[in-house]
Amino acid sequence: MIGKRLTTLVLLAILLAVTGFTGVAAAQTGGGAGELQPLIDFLDSLAQLLMLAGASLGTLGFATAGVMYMIPGEDWSRKAKTVAKSTIIGLVILLSANMMVAWIASQLGGF
Repeated sequence: MIGKRLTTLVLLAILLAVTGFTGVAAAQTGGGAGELQPLIDFLDSLAQLLMLAGASLGTLGFATAGVMYMIPGEDWSRKAKTVAKSTIIGLVILLSANMMVAWIASQLGGF
């Protein structure tokens, strides 16, 4: 259980770093940013791909929770509610990741 949560937190931290700091780096001007532009573009497209993959997994999570909820039995209903709750929390974190990193970067460095 601890290993699964740690893996989730590490993946979330990577997603936050990729989605937020590429936008901050792309907004900066001067200082030799031209030579890093291909890397910044690649990281930005990777961040968009990860956001799309996360949204797709969220949709799959809601579909799974719906099927589990329709299966008779109290145990399945409880598991379905847990899956739906976890999916909502994950989607909120995923969709607000870019906003959180941009806000933190603006507070720290004034970007």
